[in-house]
Amino acid sequence: TSTRYRLTTKRIEWETGMVSRKIDGIDVWRVRHVEYFQTFADRLAGVSRLHLYVQDGAEPEVVIRGLPASREIYDRVAAAAQVARQGTIGLVQ
Repeated sequence: TSTRYRLTTKRIEWETGMVSRKIDGIDVWRVRHVEYFQTFADRLAGVSRLHLYVQDGAEPEVVIRGLPASREIYDRVAAAAQVARQGTIGLVQ
């Protein structure tokens, strides 16, 4: 099984499968917390992963594996989530 991720300022999507495909995703405003992980083996391989804790009863944690070994994606996702949540709060009030 292969997994591809698409990260934008509004949405995080993942596509799984080789023969048949499934696409799923979450809106960035649902992301409550982001963690960056890189084990020693990940460092040797030059990859990292993100753990996203989201406001979703069915899937409260999303793990994105195989990302480049850089903080840049973590910083972008965390910043996008913060901006999106602030915009959502403003709409509710």
